[in-house]
Amino acid sequence: MYLNFYLGRNLISVIEKGTFEGMVFLKYLTLSRNRISQIKSGAFIGLVSIRTLNMNRNCLGQLNSEIFIGIRKVQKYLFISIKFPPFRMEHLIIFMLLFKSDLMITI
Repeated sequence: MYLNFYLGRNLISVIEKGTFEGMVFLKYLTLSRNRISQIKSGAFIGLVSIRTLNMNRNCLGQLNSEIFIGIRKVQKYLFISIKFPPFRMEHLIIFMLLFKSDLMITI
């Protein structure tokens, strides 16, 4: 059993550390079309089954390399979709360094 969790269009502005802890069966997480401007380190701890993380159309100005602690150690394939202005090349480089396995990113 795997779960899909749609949290789009909820005016979320911050994702705190451990927000999704314990959601071991969560496979698809949609956080698109919110006002997310900050993701705390370790926000995605516990998402051991995650395959798709959609964060399109938020207010992310920068990405901290520690926000994906807990995901990168367990995933061999993960699709992350992030579209935010202004996109900076260093964001893509952070993802490439974090996930040394197969990773698909759309920008």
